Amino acid sequence: MAESTLALSYNELAAETGFFLGFGRGINYGYPAWDPDQQTSIDSCIKSGLRQFYIPMALDGTEPYDWSFLRPTTKIAFKSGTQVIPMPDDFAALMGPLTISSPFVSVSIWPVQITGVGQIYAAYQQSPTAVGRPVMAAVEPIKDTTPTAGTRSQVRIWPVADADYIFNAVYIVNPNYISPTLPFPYGGAQHAETIRAACLMAAEETLDNESTVWAAKFQARLAASIAADRRLKPELHGYNMDKSDWAERYPYNNHWLAQVYVNGVLY
Repeated sequence: MAESTLALSYNELAAETGFFLGFGRGINYGYPAWDPDQQTSIDSCIKSGLRQFYIPMALDGTEPYDWSFLRPTTKIAFKSGTQVIPMPDDFAALMGPLTISSPFVSVSIWPVQITGVGQIYAAYQQSPTAVGRPVMAAVEPIKDTTPTAGTRSQVRIWPVADADYIFNAVYIVNPNYISPTLPFPYGGAQHAETIRAACLMAAEETLDNESTVWAAKFQARLAASIAADRRLKPELHGYNMDKSDWAERYPYNNHWLAQVYVNGVLY
């Protein structure tokens, strides 16, 4: 599938930023090639602009907006005997509950309660040998960073998985930087002018050490992008019914009906 011809690619953003900084549009547009210092300045401005677009400022005292296109759905496989599942490298946070595909029940999708990691450890302390279909999960930051990786997260589940499962998860993405080989930022053509304004705002701050014209344009474009993105979000996520008295009719809402082995006994 071809990208929209109105989308902004890395080369176009670099050319716009380089021209604003006084370096010309670069070799791709018939200008002299940028030297390493100029290329570094251009990339620094684009990175700053993208960060400010992906994690936008709060407008009019509201909460910072979260983009629909930064909330993908993914499937994560985990094996029998698993207690911890590493999350993808671009994982930032979970959105809503997890579900798993279960071989033990009639329904194909089964929700998993998201809780605090302290409750998971408490459950393991109370029932250290529990094995069964996972019914609770918590996001847990992994301690330390590495020379090639920053903060990473894992999901700790309870009880220990008794079979191979598939997690279905919606999560917030930590976007990667764009490049000539992966040239398109998240958002696409619909938000191209907002992304452009964000990068030129960063260039304006670099060149003049102040935010004026492009900062105002970015705020206006950000409001327009947020309004456009809100139209893509569902108006109704479903009725949040209290099924606590409907255990037989709606067993998938009652995690206490999970099959769990404790000291070899099935409960």
